Amino acid sequence: MTTTMELLPDQALPRVLFVATVDVTIWAFLMPYMRALRKQGWCVEAAACPSGYAERIEAEGFVVHPVSFARSPLHLANIKGTHELLQLLRRGHFDVMHVHTPVAGFFGRWAAHVAGTPCVVYTAHGFHFHEYGGRISNAVFLAAERMAAHWTDILVTINRDDYTAAQFKMSGHKLRIRYVPGVGVDPQQYDSLLPTRMPLPEHGIQLSPDQCVITWVGEFNPGKRPLEALRVLADLRRRGLSVCLVMAGDGPLLATVKAACAEWGLQDVCWFVGSIDWIPDLLAGSRLFIMTSQREGLPRAMMEAMAAGVPVVAYKIRGVRDLVQDGINGRLVPLGEAKQMADAVAELVLKPDVAHRMGNAGRVTIQGGFSLEAAMSQMMPVYAEAAAIAAERRIQQ
Repeated sequence: MTTTMELLPDQALPRVLFVATVDVTIWAFLMPYMRALRKQGWCVEAAACPSGYAERIEAEGFVVHPVSFARSPLHLANIKGTHELLQLLRRGHFDVMHVHTPVAGFFGRWAAHVAGTPCVVYTAHGFHFHEYGGRISNAVFLAAERMAAHWTDILVTINRDDYTAAQFKMSGHKLRIRYVPGVGVDPQQYDSLLPTRMPLPEHGIQLSPDQCVITWVGEFNPGKRPLEALRVLADLRRRGLSVCLVMAGDGPLLATVKAACAEWGLQDVCWFVGSIDWIPDLLAGSRLFIMTSQREGLPRAMMEAMAAGVPVVAYKIRGVRDLVQDGINGRLVPLGEAKQMADAVAELVLKPDVAHRMGNAGRVTIQGGFSLEAAMSQMMPVYAEAAAIAAERRIQQ
């Protein structure tokens, strides 16, 4: 893939700082963009709270600055993290700051504003105000986004609902609002896995020959509603279906879900594998993927499942609607309707030909508008736009 950037003839290529709350975000989602910009001659650095991935990023030749952000917006560590980022921006003389994730997104934009960073780009990975949010929480999060819009030059939204919401609720701040379909997934990563579905015993998951593997991937938090995945499994078992559930991820509700699993007698058909680096293997051994979230931006885990040709069943929420057409490349059910989700899953378990067709259609969806190449082709012009803004402001200074 070739992407060009038009700059003024004598203009030096800019310095860009990628910022996220924790460094796993940079490693998991942003490395292709950092590599692409560096290939074009940009000076690229990153800043995030260490969570075990800085060494991997640095091994590719990028400087990673530790900042003390915490995932909770009310954590006192964010005061220290904001001060650290402010000092970094002042001494680093960055032309562009591209910030991700809510905590870093709010405090980072304020720091860039105070530091006088010429151009600030913020990617909203799903606004925290949404159709299923509470009235008070929605009002608070919307107010915060409107405030931070004053410190932002380019707002990148990753789903159509947020793009519309931003245009309607945040206009008037000289804010440039752009739509990019997420960070993208590379479908070729799954090509070699498609012909034969890999078994899972090598990862400690022992299955009977006829058992259908259903996969759930995410953080165990209230917004992901992991208990509802367990309710779906219990419903399917009551129907006599030979299914099991593999749940990948960690989080504050993990102990609660494990306790419910034991209480409901599902220990032999539910596997908790933690945060893993073998998601492709897991998806290759899966027949179905379910998502029980009530809020998403553009769910990467679902995109990976679709890229792997695994049919998906999910609640009909923002972000998911961008990816799934009910009955075409997956199934959508109303939020909170675990029984309807179990009905949809049971249908695909009992009709493997339908499941196969939907899985193939999902893969085509990702290959078309949501691949890494597609996302990059729309994001790289945003960086060109940011470079032009920064260059103009440098001249004005």
